[in-house]
Amino acid sequence: SGPDETIAALAGHVGALLDRAGVPRERVLGTGLVTHGPQDLDRGVLLTAQPGPDWLEYPLTGALADRLGLPVLLENDATAAAVGELWAGETRTDTFGLVYMAAGIGGGVIVDGEVYRGRASNAVEIGHVPLAGGATPCVCGGAGCVQAEAAPQAVVARALDDPDLAERFGLVGARDGALADFDRIARAWRAGDPEAAAILERSASWIGRAAVTLVNLFDLDTVVLAGPAFTVAGTLYRDRVAAELERLALSRTLSRPEVLVSADTGTAAALGGALHVLRTMQGAPAPPAVFSASPAGPVQ
Repeated sequence: SGPDETIAALAGHVGALLDRAGVPRERVLGTGLVTHGPQDLDRGVLLTAQPGPDWLEYPLTGALADRLGLPVLLENDATAAAVGELWAGETRTDTFGLVYMAAGIGGGVIVDGEVYRGRASNAVEIGHVPLAGGATPCVCGGAGCVQAEAAPQAVVARALDDPDLAERFGLVGARDGALADFDRIARAWRAGDPEAAAILERSASWIGRAAVTLVNLFDLDTVVLAGPAFTVAGTLYRDRVAAELERLALSRTLSRPEVLVSADTGTAAALGGALHVLRTMQGAPAPPAVFSASPAGPVQ
């Protein structure tokens, strides 16, 4: 759908949520809107034509604010997930990297408790790091990018190449169903299917190699995996990423970098979006203990 339809749907969801919670709008400080980048946070617009040309420079925050009658602040989804982990996770450190996988793959870095956003709120785009051995064309114009090789859509496409596998996994094949189909493959892996395991292991290996780049660039000792794509198969990805870091991270001779799966894989970005509003509009200080929630750790 286009931006007008999407904004209308989002406004409907927010309104329904407030109604169910019994919260009057005058008590709402604002709304956090998280999405992919690059972005202009001050103007509340995307600086990209993805997923379609109508999205470029579309007034996201203004259009949603007009419908809601509330302030709206824009944030990068992967950055928001990192902020959510900083405030509500238990990473035991205020410096860490985060790999975020939903429909695409992004990243975030927190250094000494502060998020690094970059020039266009698009920092740590590890999904668009090309790695040796890849040749799949990417939407960014490159080839062999981590996202083109390892994101849910790539995983599903690989399974759909084998009609027998697609039928066994119950794949739908629709573009908008990539995450749902990805979860079907992940559930097949959980049930012990070796071919599902092989497909996911390939994706996880690519993400592990991207995590090596992230760790080596920032000299990190902790990496968190967050995003809805890790909800079912988080432990498989955690173990593969940890293995790649143990094999290739420059810091491995000092200590093995720790890899955690967010306990809130599907909602970390939403939490970070809400906290972005709180910190921006109320000047909230460093993460207080009151926000401590479920720890980052294995997904069972």
